[in-house]
Amino acid sequence: MSDDYKTCPYCLEEVPARAIKCRHCESVLEVVETIIVREGIEGEPGAKGKTRRKPVIQQGVPGVSAYGQPKAKNNLVPVVIILAALLIAAIGAGYWLLVRDDGSPAAVEAIDSALVGAWQGGSEESSVYFQFLPNEMVNIAVAEENYWFRTQYRIVRTDQANFLEIYHRGLGEWERTAELEISEDETLIVTDTWDGVVIAMKRITDGEFRDEIADFRFER
Repeated sequence: MSDDYKTCPYCLEEVPARAIKCRHCESVLEVVETIIVREGIEGEPGAKGKTRRKPVIQQGVPGVSAYGQPKAKNNLVPVVIILAALLIAAIGAGYWLLVRDDGSPAAVEAIDSALVGAWQGGSEESSVYFQFLPNEMVNIAVAEENYWFRTQYRIVRTDQANFLEIYHRGLGEWERTAELEISEDETLIVTDTWDGVVIAMKRITDGEFRDEIADFRFER
């Protein structure tokens, strides 16, 4: 092989000695070449030559800088975009869980364990009974009406209060019935959302609840 040609170290094909890019495999062969620049007065005896390196800027070679170093890929922008998208998705999901389509807060799937169990309240003439079950069902009995029924329930929390919503099967929708609060002495304070009547309910056993409603009719 003559001095006018050299071998590409990547594809082993012969290319011109001064080539900086292989015409066969398009690999970059040499980006910085040393150019000898003689300084001094031409023809002056004893003039000493000085050398310096001059970068050869290569045009049209993607991913390579003028000095032969691979350009650092700017991955920061895609990462920022991905993080922003995830943040927006998280905010949207949180808002969907917190707020229903009608603008009211979404129901909490699991209520506090303090609420689960049987409760009785009202007056001597008329008593109301609640039995909250762990499977998000509630038995509600009204002594004055002499009946009891079972339905789904959920607790809706806002910044101001906790609300009891029961599933109204006749309407096929959730109905907010009362505001709930458990006091320090474990009294369940029930405030009716329609007429504002407040009932203080005490905890009773499940057996006492069954005994109380034994003669009530069951409404489906």
